[in-house]
Amino acid sequence: MKKYLVMLGMVLILVACNSPKETTASYITVVDKGSTNDNQHWITVKKSDNKEFKILIKEKNTWNLIEQGKDYFASYSTNESRESTLDSIDYPGSNMNESKK
Repeated sequence: MKKYLVMLGMVLILVACNSPKETTASYITVVDKGSTNDNQHWITVKKSDNKEFKILIKEKNTWNLIEQGKDYFASYSTNESRESTLDSIDYPGSNMNESKK
């Protein structure tokens, strides 16, 4: 039983230490958008430092609503191979909890 608990503890430590992605939240400007033949959707964005990079988007409906040339506040995860995937996106200054009048 003790060996089992030690092994379980080691596995949990290895999993916790092996964080494959980093999450970032920032203001972005959408420079370009597109999709591949196998239905993967992406946007090319620029942050305030003017560096451009690509963010993959899982949901086509989300991709359809994003407009080129617009500014957004986005949260995205970047894995070890430097591929970024969109977690959430919103217009700057908008309040999603605000009720419509």
